[in-house]
Amino acid sequence: MSSNLMRVWSDNMIITDDNGWFISGGLNMLFNMNLKTGECHFVADFPDSELSRFRMNQVQIKQGRYILCLPDRGKTVWLYDSLDEKLKELGFLNLDLKRLAIINEFIVNDSLFVVASEKKQIIEISWNGQLDFKYFDIFRHIELGNLGNESVLVKQKIYCVCDLSNEVCEFDVMTKKSKYYPVCGVKNGLTTICYDGSFFWLSGFDRELYVWDKTKMQTRILHEFPIEFGFYEIDDPGQVRVNNEKRAETSLFVKSIDGKDSLWFIPFQTNKILYVEKTDFSIHIFDLPGETEDSVSWRRGMNVKYVVEYFRNKNIVGLYSFKNNNIVEIDIDKKKISYIIPFINEEDKTKIWSILFQESQMLSERDAEDLNLFLREAEMQKNNIKVINELIGNKIYEESRSMQ
Repeated sequence: MSSNLMRVWSDNMIITDDNGWFISGGLNMLFNMNLKTGECHFVADFPDSELSRFRMNQVQIKQGRYILCLPDRGKTVWLYDSLDEKLKELGFLNLDLKRLAIINEFIVNDSLFVVASEKKQIIEISWNGQLDFKYFDIFRHIELGNLGNESVLVKQKIYCVCDLSNEVCEFDVMTKKSKYYPVCGVKNGLTTICYDGSFFWLSGFDRELYVWDKTKMQTRILHEFPIEFGFYEIDDPGQVRVNNEKRAETSLFVKSIDGKDSLWFIPFQTNKILYVEKTDFSIHIFDLPGETEDSVSWRRGMNVKYVVEYFRNKNIVGLYSFKNNNIVEIDIDKKKISYIIPFINEEDKTKIWSILFQESQMLSERDAEDLNLFLREAEMQKNNIKVINELIGNKIYEESRSMQ
């Protein structure tokens, strides 16, 4: 078992053939993963890592030899040239260094539109000899809160939700105007939204799913959740339990996905993946083996069940499991699963530790393998250092806890 730092997770992954390009959420380094073997090759380290390494940048688009990377907590737009093997700075998108939390990107008429959840903005990025950025605030009438975990593009209009509102925002990418539609029946905020070609499917904090007909302004509310479904919490004795009675304090789901015959809802801090049959609106559990949390596993720092790394071929969802440090691929049409066990080879681990050693990064948890690599690098550098009690400390751990 490798340490939290070497866990191969990211907030998204770009798939080309049998390769996945991603930026490690804990390392701020670009990797290329072989989807057949799980081997992750170190590609590049980002120069802005002196600020932090936690969720600084993310991969957005790959076109031919080029990979466009946008900031999350950083400020810079980067372009990686896979032929020259170099990172190039293109411009500054996020000068105040407040988290963007980009949840989706859409290409419309040669412009890239990104939806930044924590800034509550839609940002248009275009190229006119240099990068040009235009920022559009949405949900300005809601003083606090963030946008939801996802947005959707329908006929040149981006639809977003807000975690403190029962409205859906419609942003027209042509006119740059916003309209707001209240969704009847929603008592609290909304956090996920997807579109099946006829209806918008919404969710939030309550044990309800909302099937919204925008044309008729009608909502069908699905209440019949499986009794086993609930969210993880730590009770007074300090034990993890599943609460299936009260309203969740966090979003029930991190993503929703439209499949051929069903809609899928991926947990944030809840315990079960759900899917809804389009024919009769029945809600079902899709169980993954080995995913039940306990009082040890839930104290890992990142109290999140999954990250949706990718959705490919219109039927394969790639989930990173924080509990098991693997990628679960779900064929949502056939309802079958397969696994990818990601790993970093020893040569690349040594490169990574060399970089971390040189900039005196403290690491996230004690791990014999990691300590061995750290000490090996210290010997190689012929650096006379004193290993104190917390050599591999909790800097990134504490940072991840405060920033997730």
